[in-house]
Amino acid sequence: MVDEILKSLRVIDENLDHEKLEARVKLSIPGDSIVFKGHFPERPLLAGAYQLLIAVHWLKKLLNENITTERISEAKFR
Repeated sequence: MVDEILKSLRVIDENLDHEKLEARVKLSIPGDSIVFKGHFPERPLLAGAYQLLIAVHWLKKLLNENITTERISEAKFR
């Protein structure tokens, strides 16, 4: 499922600065994407779990390492 989600993303702009360890990525996600299923059909939103999945994907690209997320002790989504 993770690969399906990542393949559905359309990258509009990607800027990875490996020296500064900074990443800026602008994406477009199709309205019929699996990430919106079950989250308020009349007003879809991107769940925090999917936001983290996408962020970790680009962090792996930035660091050029295969990292995993073990724990998130605190998070706030807006």
